Amino acid sequence: APKDPRHWTFGLFGISTSIWSFGYFTWQISDSEAFALLNLRILMAGAIFIPITFLHHVFYLLQKEHSCSTIIKWNYVIGGIFLITDFTPFFIQGVRPISVFPFWGVPGIAFHLCLIWWVGLVIFAHILLIQAYLKEKGLRQRQFLYLLIGSGIGYIGGATNYPLWYGIEFLPYGTVGFAVYISIVAYTLLRF
Repeated sequence: APKDPRHWTFGLFGISTSIWSFGYFTWQISDSEAFALLNLRILMAGAIFIPITFLHHVFYLLQKEHSCSTIIKWNYVIGGIFLITDFTPFFIQGVRPISVFPFWGVPGIAFHLCLIWWVGLVIFAHILLIQAYLKEKGLRQRQFLYLLIGSGIGYIGGATNYPLWYGIEFLPYGTVGFAVYISIVAYTLLRF
């Protein structure tokens, strides 16, 4: 059902995660500082829109898209502003070696602000899902449970990338959790 907003908003989320994944892969195989920085900026371009498209998707699942359309629009505008700064030293100052990685990002001031906003959107979307889970019954409740489990795995796993940005040598093993999240959500949308 390509015209179903629940599906195309999940598609937007998928595009954001695809850009993030492509950038992540090419960043990790980069053999020069300049190429690593470019790929890191591509990765962050996708990452910026992950929580917005996730929240957008949650609003459609909860049938709150009309009452929350202003929230959606303003967050896309904020994401656009962060996207513009992504290609400047205000977002990523450069790359440096840390732990086993020869080219890890050095955050700029906009990166810190984006991360705070990013986490806020993720928490807000999860609060909405928890409220829906507690209110619903039957199949809809199970759908929200699977979404909560999947997104919990995905976002907690993805969060393991951030300690290295701040000089904490904790390897991002949890990144694989994001693939688990995508699989669980796709299954949930098709099954329920």
